[in-house]
Amino acid sequence: MFKKIQSFYLRKIILLIFNFAFYCCLDLKSFPILVLLIAFTYFCSCEKIKKKKAFTAIGVLGTIIIWLVYKLFINALPIGLSFYSFKIISYLIDSSKEKIDFKKTFLNYAIYVTYFPQILSGPISRSNNIVNQLHQTFRFQKEKWLKGIQLIFSGLFLKLVIANRAVVYVDTVFNNYRSYTGLALCIAAFLYSIQIYGDFSGYSNISIGFSNLLGIDIDRNFNRPYFSRSIKEFWGKWHISLSSWLKDYIYIPLGGNRKGKIRKWINSMITFLISGFWHGNGSGYLFWGFYHGILNNLKSPKINNKLQAIGFTILTFIEVTIGWIFFRLEDFFEGIHYIKHMLFNFTINYNSILSSVLPFTKDNSSIAMALILFLFIFIAFLIEVKNKNDYSKHNFCFKISFYIVSILLFGVFVSNKFIYMNY
Repeated sequence: MFKKIQSFYLRKIILLIFNFAFYCCLDLKSFPILVLLIAFTYFCSCEKIKKKKAFTAIGVLGTIIIWLVYKLFINALPIGLSFYSFKIISYLIDSSKEKIDFKKTFLNYAIYVTYFPQILSGPISRSNNIVNQLHQTFRFQKEKWLKGIQLIFSGLFLKLVIANRAVVYVDTVFNNYRSYTGLALCIAAFLYSIQIYGDFSGYSNISIGFSNLLGIDIDRNFNRPYFSRSIKEFWGKWHISLSSWLKDYIYIPLGGNRKGKIRKWINSMITFLISGFWHGNGSGYLFWGFYHGILNNLKSPKINNKLQAIGFTILTFIEVTIGWIFFRLEDFFEGIHYIKHMLFNFTINYNSILSSVLPFTKDNSSIAMALILFLFIFIAFLIEVKNKNDYSKHNFCFKISFYIVSILLFGVFVSNKFIYMNY
């Protein structure tokens, strides 16, 4: 029994040291902020403290103030601040409501906040999920390792082959959109939808995959969001950990849908505006949140057949893509100008088609590059639709071989960091 307890502590201490070392390698100058915030909020959550609710409020408010100072005045967020701030807030609130079902030690708390696969860009797991699994005896589980390896390589594929290849076109057009035709702007908007999905879903897969190798199960963060048939359904499938966090710690405490339709609408709009501001304080982010809040409050469509389902899926993707334009440009008026230019300068002829594919490489090979990208986008969606939980030897070897060959031959190995490391 004593040896078993020792192994738990040794595992935790090693993991915490690795968490700290991992963060220091990426953002050493912000490491003291992380440690001080952990120490301060842990003190606020201690069970021995009297007036527990008051100290919980102090901890939550202090975390929010630090986040707002960096967000509004310093304008250079420490890596992962937005993500681990939400983890801290959820821990403080759950602790005050006695929803934490493990021993609240500093070691457990620090591991939860700094857990290295999640500290940069999530997913935003709850403390019970992470810490309780560390108390279980670590055993090699073949299926979990196969799943983890497959998720890591699928994440690298989504990032290096899909997102990093799409970003070449997206950045070229978005950074100088007035110089391109409406067709090019449509393609760029479509590819940004693909880029942000490949980038963020790719990171989430890598994060969950590494957790599986450590013997820790993490809930999926994306569930085929672009196959959604309404915005409400989309937000149940996109960045699921953030959506559920906002629902549990903002929407429901505001009253949720318990106080009538008008109050439900207001609560929903507040939640989406906070989501927009969480991503950035530019007017484009705020409008993106407002835009999704409006669409989310619309009544979900009644679907009677497959044709209608396809139609609403396409419509939802278009609605999401329009929202991403404001998200990408970060400014409301730039987004309006982009859409205006896209609509009023849209033509389909030889010259517009040629100029619309050139941003890939600036030469005649651009058409081939465009075809390769769209082929891989199609393959990525096929893999999403197929049974991802099939870890048979044949299926596993096929997928890993496909990922490795694709990454080596078509991956774009540039210094593009993950998009959500900015938030």
